[in-house]
Amino acid sequence: MLIAYMNFAAPFFLYGLISISIPIIIHLVELRKARKILFTNVAFINEVKNITSNHRHLKQILILLCRIGFLLFLVLLFAQPFLPAKKQTIQNSENVKIFLDNSLSMQNESTVSSSNLLDAAKASIKKLIQNIGINGRFSYLDHSGISNIYTDYSGLKLNETLDQVQLANAQKSLGNVFYDFASQANLPYTALIYSDFQKSAGNAKSFASLDKENQYYFIKVNGGANSNAFVDSVYVEDEFIRANQLNQIRVKVRNSGSKDINNCNVKFYIGAEQVSALSINVPAKQSTTFVLNYRLADTTPQNCRIVLQDYPLDFDNSYYFTLQASPAIKIVSVTEDINSPVQRLFTNEPIFQYNQVTPAQFNYTLLKDANLIILNSLTTLSPAFIENLNLFVKDGGSVALIPSGTPQGQGLTQLLQKFGINGAQSTQAIAAAASQFDLALPDRNNPFFRNIFEKETPNMVMPTAAKVLSWSRASVDILKYRDNSRFLSQFNRGKGKIYLFAAPVQEEYSTFANHALFVPVMYKMAMQSYQQKQDMAYVLGQRNISYPVAQYNNKEVFRLVKDSISYIPEQQIREGNLIFSLPPDIKEAGFYKLNSGNMALANFAFNLPKQESELDFYSANELKELTQDANNVHILDVSDEIAMKNLFAQENIGTQLWKYCLILCLLFALSEILLIRFM
Repeated sequence: MLIAYMNFAAPFFLYGLISISIPIIIHLVELRKARKILFTNVAFINEVKNITSNHRHLKQILILLCRIGFLLFLVLLFAQPFLPAKKQTIQNSENVKIFLDNSLSMQNESTVSSSNLLDAAKASIKKLIQNIGINGRFSYLDHSGISNIYTDYSGLKLNETLDQVQLANAQKSLGNVFYDFASQANLPYTALIYSDFQKSAGNAKSFASLDKENQYYFIKVNGGANSNAFVDSVYVEDEFIRANQLNQIRVKVRNSGSKDINNCNVKFYIGAEQVSALSINVPAKQSTTFVLNYRLADTTPQNCRIVLQDYPLDFDNSYYFTLQASPAIKIVSVTEDINSPVQRLFTNEPIFQYNQVTPAQFNYTLLKDANLIILNSLTTLSPAFIENLNLFVKDGGSVALIPSGTPQGQGLTQLLQKFGINGAQSTQAIAAAASQFDLALPDRNNPFFRNIFEKETPNMVMPTAAKVLSWSRASVDILKYRDNSRFLSQFNRGKGKIYLFAAPVQEEYSTFANHALFVPVMYKMAMQSYQQKQDMAYVLGQRNISYPVAQYNNKEVFRLVKDSISYIPEQQIREGNLIFSLPPDIKEAGFYKLNSGNMALANFAFNLPKQESELDFYSANELKELTQDANNVHILDVSDEIAMKNLFAQENIGTQLWKYCLILCLLFALSEILLIRFM
């Protein structure tokens, strides 16, 4: 029965069994040959024991059997017999699938060699191929392509394919890996997953999707690096970037490892020019934020980058972003008061392009380029004017509404209702002017006041103001009276903003125009009215990126271009904005030009996702807990040579018998010697 189940790793050596005939032939010849012994005198014949013919014949038969046994097991030794395993894990391409994680985190250095984790995993797969044979069949997949289909390879072809596998900016979740295994297998299969098992790739829900029928081998490769610095974010200190003036950006660098990073070099580039450099320390599992100064000569967009010097994980050492000095903010003030304090405020600052007109002089074309419209003490508003202001706000414009000191007409009520500000009430302006109320200290936690106050001044004397308008709720309350009623609020409507004051800015109604808060508050409203056309940076794989396109030719297709490679993203036009999503084959971080035909519209900076930068991996024990220690899930370490050898040999070949053949071969040789010597 044993022979019926036995297989041979090198069956061509079985032809050596023909050699068994040699001792048989020699034995038969020896039986027929008569031996003649010459002697001169019987006195010289030594005394010998009487040996019967049967005894001599038995000895010859036993020696013959020892020689036959020796040759038999010597041939079997070279043929390498084995009993196939009951669970054949690696037999053919129809039921065996190999997934190699070649995501960027596999750049980490291996704990058992000088290579990285990807090279260690590829070497392990090649050992598997060597043990199974180059003619074996394997199904294989990694992160390199966008397809989820496993490819059938011979051992020789898979070896060549592995030599070409490089680190890829992609990470298929473990849940998707398990799903692909099941969806592309018609028969029970065995899955081998080579990975560092980063926690960002899967959670408990992913492992819960594993079935109980198929065999899974989680082959873990462990990294040696225990620190990794990367740029978490970059943001400007002030939303309004001034040309030919000193500006600031804040850079947040994170260390995802368990070891502190000291003296990490940081360089700041604008274009090809290095403008700043410094050295920072980043504690383990924490972040460090620092400020960098810069200056832009004009409003031309600039490609910028932050470069860290951090090894061995250097794929995330560069962070790309764009900077552009803001153009002059266009402000249109509609008022009948030629001596308004608002005029004196904005005409003294070159970053503002201020235009003051009366209601009779107002031209609707002014709304096209304006960023902020200030309605200062207007008593009448036409329906057409109200409708155009509403469209202006929906398209992203800002309106500041300062009530009049005269009785409010129906125009103001209609405008507030058009803006969706319901419940606003006005009081008799003459009576309101007689009594003014103190304003409360501004809330420093309000984002509106960010970067306005250098230090806290709890004893600051606040201005006073009358209460001409009142309302119940707003998107953001900027300033309040001490009784908690509202003096200045922000309403978000569509893409734009509406700022509503409770009192006029004339001296008889308020001291706000003469207070130190007046300038920063009005400047902040103006600066917030300016909207950048694009973000400083984006993430690869991001969807629904918006960019305004004033003129659009239906025949033109928008393209993203990097060097000589052009990509066509998914795109559509909505309300004058191009909405596009990055195609999946864009995997390289850097700067890409948005082109329409032959015209370059803008530069976009794309960075790698942060998940691969996190040094947070599942341990073997954690994997066992997540898989509930299932019998069909086997967790191995690629550095455990004994466990890997058992996987490649015992599990796939079965019980090897060549050791027993060697022992029997030696036993028969020893038996022959003993029979000849002592029997």
